[in-house]
Parts: sequence; C-alpha cells; structure tokens
Amino acid sequence: HILLEGNSAEMLPRFRHIEFDLIFIDGNHAYEAVKLDMLLCLQMATEDTLVLLNHVFTDMTEGLGPTKVWLETLREGEAKQIGWHSCCSRHG
Repeated sequence: HILLEGNSAEMLPRFRHIEFDLIFIDGNHAYEAVKLDMLLCLQMATEDTLVLLNHVFTDMTEGLGPTKVWLETLREGEAKQIGWHSCCSRHG
C-alpha cells in the first residue's frame, strides 16, 4: 500500500492508469473541490473499489460540500453506499 499526499487536483491525474482497491477522500471541504476529488477518484475505481469520503452526514459546516457530493454521486448511480460510520457524536 502507498499513501499519496499532495494537492489532489495535481496528484490524482498522474495515477489514472492504476486501479485502486481503497480510496479515502479528505481535504478541502468546499463543494467544488470535493466534486473534483470524487470525479478523479471514480476514474481510478473499479466495481470493487471502496471509496471513503470524510465529513459526510454531519451537521458541521465542513460537511456540507462532502454530503452534497456524496448524495449526487449516489443519485447519479456512480456509487452505491454499503455502510456508514461516524467516529464520534460531533461528526454525526
């Protein structure tokens, strides 16, 4: 396993040729940034890839962008939700 760190808009396109088993999206919580992260990550995903998106379904302001993107992704049929977990009551 390799941990990739950096600006996702610059880093992710470099890895489009690799299929990932697990993708964890966390960073800029603005809708536009999360939407781009999701788009780029789905290009690297297979049918079996698990995508984890941080700050979804929380009442915190930082959860607005990620939650909107996740619900759009589900509605568009680009992913299916198989579970949900919160780390603490503060995060939903």
